[in-house]
Amino acid sequence: MLSSTVFTPDSASSFVRVIEDPGTPAVVNADDALEVGGAAALFGFDGQRMFALGSSESPVITRHVVTSDGRLEEDGELSLAGGGSGVASAFRRPGLVPFVSPTKAYFIDDVTKQVLVWNPTEMTLDGAISFASADREGLVIEVGERAVVRGEHLFVPVRYRTVEESDAGIAAALVFEHATDSFVGVVEDDRCGDTVHVVEASDGTLYFGSGTLGATFYALQRPAGYPAPCVLRIEPGETEFDPDFYVSIPSLVGDRPAGRLVAGVDGNAYVLALHTELLEAPLSDETELYAPWEASAWRWWGIELGATTPGTQLESTPVASGAGWALHAGDLQLVTQIRYDEGRTTLLVPQADGSLRAGLDVAGVPYSIVRLQ
Repeated sequence: MLSSTVFTPDSASSFVRVIEDPGTPAVVNADDALEVGGAAALFGFDGQRMFALGSSESPVITRHVVTSDGRLEEDGELSLAGGGSGVASAFRRPGLVPFVSPTKAYFIDDVTKQVLVWNPTEMTLDGAISFASADREGLVIEVGERAVVRGEHLFVPVRYRTVEESDAGIAAALVFEHATDSFVGVVEDDRCGDTVHVVEASDGTLYFGSGTLGATFYALQRPAGYPAPCVLRIEPGETEFDPDFYVSIPSLVGDRPAGRLVAGVDGNAYVLALHTELLEAPLSDETELYAPWEASAWRWWGIELGATTPGTQLESTPVASGAGWALHAGDLQLVTQIRYDEGRTTLLVPQADGSLRAGLDVAGVPYSIVRLQ
């Protein structure tokens, strides 16, 4: 299942449809799709014929089933606003609605600083876990792209943002224990910042990587002394960053600012590097803070996950902006190559040789994908 949102100057609508293979290089439009108002995302537990849907227009999650002939039927709903939670929107990146099992899922909300516990089978709201104690004075906490359930714990990468829209330069992750639905605490590291991406290796090691915003702040040195983007890790059985492990991302890509760690196949991974030679003007003290991030001046590089070996620039992959994210469905990760000027997105599929191959070409901006039976 794929959900994609089409934006107009005054509104947004999302289209949900069954797709056979997101890696197929085909064109997908809104024809014969379920239309939903607002930005929408799909949440689900792999291998079932059901999924939940959350829209930015309300705090209500609706459950749908896919019939044997491929039709979508609504099959229950749940308001996340129950119990005075304060949650006003059911839209979240699906990586922030992790499923522990078919009967237990979370909804991570950094606005209200809580994790709602809900049952996707019974469609009930079963509790909430506050992480307000992770607040830092003068900073705003924002959750990353996705959370990972590993063993007894849930790990959520976060950034601490300043009120001036910059980043505090702190690597951080929230840690929860899902058996007791409790907040363990926040782990921090000052060796790099903006570690909003997390990848789980086949042995259970969690690798946390800086984002492209952090790479932009590093390139501009705003604030002064902002640390280089990096990869840190939390080893199996541990809940703290490994003090003996550090990989500088610029060292992998010819000393360029880079970030957005994405998993590939068989230990391969990818980062997005800022190629300043593609910018319209050199970086300077007058460069607007987000201008490099928004510019089409970023290129994908293939790297070995967790290694210090220099990476390889993927020459055949189109130039991109620093914006975008990965879509996750089971062990499948797809890179979104968004063409904002055209209102379309190409899904890039990791290959065994470390390359990225173009898959579906989708109308709008795809926020989620769920793997069904």
